[in-house]
Amino acid sequence: WVQDFRLKAYASPAKLESIDGARYHALLIPSCPGALTDLASSGSLARILQHFHSESKPICAVGHGVAALCCATNEDRSWVFHGYSLTGPSVCELVRAPGFARLPLVVEDFVKDSGACFSGQGLGQPQAGAEADSKRTDLQKNSGGRVRISPYTSVCSSTHEE
Repeated sequence: WVQDFRLKAYASPAKLESIDGARYHALLIPSCPGALTDLASSGSLARILQHFHSESKPICAVGHGVAALCCATNEDRSWVFHGYSLTGPSVCELVRAPGFARLPLVVEDFVKDSGACFSGQGLGQPQAGAEADSKRTDLQKNSGGRVRISPYTSVCSSTHEE
């Protein structure tokens, strides 16, 4: 089974620089500690996010992975997700974690300063429908609910409201 695994495409992860968004139908950004330091300022991820946004392809950012969305800007330097509503780890949760003073970015502040809405999830507080230890990030377009992105819906489903 090990040799069979090595033959699969997912056994050799691709670099963000080599990803062509046109080859994919959906994007999942898991909760990861590196999102704040690496992905939040990634030009390669910004290019991918811009493609997914312009093509109305589903994007799902979970927990701390929502920080990765911060890198996506338009040509006029405005944020791609301006006017959206995001839910993720609250400032209160971040402050209680070790290393808060060294964070390069506070996502809640960035989101609000960039013209979007942010709802913070308190430490250890699950949101409706979530397990007690899970974190969830929803990203919804404020104008008419046309885009709905959530880890609790099928990531490969249509981006139109059901």
